[in-house]
Amino acid sequence: MTIEENVFKRSQISRNKLKQYGFRQLKDTLKYETLFMNDEFKAVITVDKNEHIFGNVYEMATGDEYLPLRVENMDGFALKVRHAYINILKDIKEKCCHENLFISDQANRFTQKIEAKYGDKPVFPWDDFSGGVFKNPNNGKWYAIIMNISATKVDKKLIGEVEVVNIKLDPQEIEQLHKEKGFYPAYHMNKKYWISILLNDTVSDDFLFELLDESYTFTLSKKQVKTVVKTKRLKIYPATQKQMEEFIATQSDENLKAAYTEMLDGSLAHPEQWNWYAIWMIELKNGTHIGELCFKGLDENGVAEIGYGILERYQNQGFASEAVQAVVTWAVKEPNVTAIEAEADANNIASQRVLEKCGFEPNGKMGEEGPRYVLRKK
Repeated sequence: MTIEENVFKRSQISRNKLKQYGFRQLKDTLKYETLFMNDEFKAVITVDKNEHIFGNVYEMATGDEYLPLRVENMDGFALKVRHAYINILKDIKEKCCHENLFISDQANRFTQKIEAKYGDKPVFPWDDFSGGVFKNPNNGKWYAIIMNISATKVDKKLIGEVEVVNIKLDPQEIEQLHKEKGFYPAYHMNKKYWISILLNDTVSDDFLFELLDESYTFTLSKKQVKTVVKTKRLKIYPATQKQMEEFIATQSDENLKAAYTEMLDGSLAHPEQWNWYAIWMIELKNGTHIGELCFKGLDENGVAEIGYGILERYQNQGFASEAVQAVVTWAVKEPNVTAIEAEADANNIASQRVLEKCGFEPNGKMGEEGPRYVLRKK
């Protein structure tokens, strides 16, 4: 890693601020020149169109580049020149850059996703900031560690430095992932239960976030482990109290807000039956929220009533049928469940077709909104 890369490795450059600082625009690059060390040396710093930073230091007396600047472990006068040059770079960084927690774009996207979903920020237990740890604040258990390491630590064919994330997964899944590009035996962790993943976009964000959710579940107690139903396109799960409270706060329709609040109250009143009272979130694999689902409780006869809705812009794409089919399949496998009922609006033919497609049959009764359906456990 060069001097410039080391100084700016976690920085997001502002080109406007560079111009205000004194950088000149030269086609696709920005260039800055300044004298230092009693005008004996000139620093020339260039930022290319990809925001990579390069630097050269010249001796004013000869016009030659000062090569000792790049030699490691120098002392005496050369070390003073090096420190003075680094101070110039640090001043540019302080006044023209935004500090990122990590170096790679994917690592910073990953961090933002974790904070948005779990509310957790990384802690840096090592003085050199070489690794950021994400842990469950309730018990201190780790579920992700982002590290900046020499690339050869994970792959002898790679060069330079890379960022990896270590996450915890089922050993059988780890074994399969080792066959895929971007996955390696865990660096500095138990290789049976942890895996290292390159954060250079070799692995897609969607798949990375899906694996993150699995790692997070290992930090939960058995009572806390969240049910997750997955399909080819969707991930469906009962929301936590915090997720429901935040979701309810976003609702502008008072009737919907009241209905969702009733679900939250039912969940809190029956924590042992959380899945049967909670709002179930329907998401695309990339985490995009597209709808909700609920069961309205489970009565003493083992009967639950399902309700569902898909946001308008995601309708007519088969998502409702896909979500209902998957969750009903999960539900009828649960102990004490004898049947799932549903009610469709009399004028909502599409909703009635969803139920029929998922195996529901009319039970000959009419509810407040329309015909009622039932799917009995076989």
